[in-house]
Amino acid sequence: MLLAWILGLLVPYPVVAATSSQVASRISPRIVDLVAALATGAVGSVALARSDISDTLPGVAIAISLVPPLAVVGLTLESGAPHQALGSLLLFITNVIAILASGIVVMTLYRVRRNSDSAAHRALRHSGAVILVGLLLLAVIVPLWINSEHFDQSSIRLTGAEAVANHWASSAGWSVLGVSNTADKVLIDVTGPNPPPSLRDLRQELDSAGLGNFDVRVQMLAGRYAPVPR
Repeated sequence: MLLAWILGLLVPYPVVAATSSQVASRISPRIVDLVAALATGAVGSVALARSDISDTLPGVAIAISLVPPLAVVGLTLESGAPHQALGSLLLFITNVIAILASGIVVMTLYRVRRNSDSAAHRALRHSGAVILVGLLLLAVIVPLWINSEHFDQSSIRLTGAEAVANHWASSAGWSVLGVSNTADKVLIDVTGPNPPPSLRDLRQELDSAGLGNFDVRVQMLAGRYAPVPR
């Protein structure tokens, strides 16, 4: 995190979700990220338990799960985006807990244990570890589930608005340049020749598609194509 923060000082622009797709993909972890981390931990644990698999695999599997989120935390903190840093930190914590959880399961299946411990001591330590990791899993599932629900709703809203906008613009000979989604608004950029299409018609189409409760903003760039002289 500290190294990423220092490297962020060398970048002439803020390294945040708006300027980096790598940052954007790590600031809002979802349930699918937990599933991926569980799979990563299982692969690494199997590699540790079996002698016929390269010892470098666990290190690579863990590194790709833990190092990038921490780097994003440092970069976003340096860029003045603590909320994004918190989201990436949640992803890091999720990955750590998932790796521990899948590791416990895999090692139990392979009957890996400390030989120096007594049977009673092993059972007590194992039970305590399972309970702790289980509680931690439940703790991270709640914010991950909320993020997943928000992502699904945003995707539905964006997909529906884009389809309506394309139909509305094309009927007037205009083109949609892009549709983006903010926390509470859908932003649509369109361009075409004068006269511009009616925004009232767009609202009616949105209402008919069940998107009447969304706040939609349109940026209209009127113009025409000019021929290039030969």
